[in-house]
Amino acid sequence: MNKKINVKKLKEKKLNKWVSLVTKEVKFNKKKQIYYFLKSCDYVAILAVTKNKKIPIVKQFRPAIGKYTWEFPGGLIDNKFSPKKTAIEEIKEETGLTVEKIIKIKTCYTDTGRIINKIHFFYAECSNKINSVKDKNIKVRFVNYNNLVKLIKENKFQYHLHISLLTLAKFKGLKI
Repeated sequence: MNKKINVKKLKEKKLNKWVSLVTKEVKFNKKKQIYYFLKSCDYVAILAVTKNKKIPIVKQFRPAIGKYTWEFPGGLIDNKFSPKKTAIEEIKEETGLTVEKIIKIKTCYTDTGRIINKIHFFYAECSNKINSVKDKNIKVRFVNYNNLVKLIKENKFQYHLHISLLTLAKFKGLKI
């Protein structure tokens, strides 16, 4: 597997402020191949837990798959804020909760074969007080851990990166 590989970026075409199409030439043992990738902003996902052990999940319409999905709160990082600051703001905007303590769990690539970006996983301890959610296109639901596991088993909470976040939090022994 230690073959010589040469990667050269040929071009990047910006499609909008969030996404670019990247073309790369990859040379494996003197044989050239062209590959195409999407480059997107990094984003955050947050497993938030209230003092009474409720976990907020949000339901949003996802145009890429043409469906509403249940997910953890999260969003794109727009370079104005750090991943941590973005995570705190996303919790407030999408759930109405106030973060009291936030811990970065891990940063991972989202899709190593097709997309050039990373996801930053956070765990947040939040107050029980829920403020109003401004975005009327987001529905918030508060579940306990067992209900969340049931939703995963029933394929009602399907986003694999967010399921990974839950798993990592359990590995770390965080209070869920």
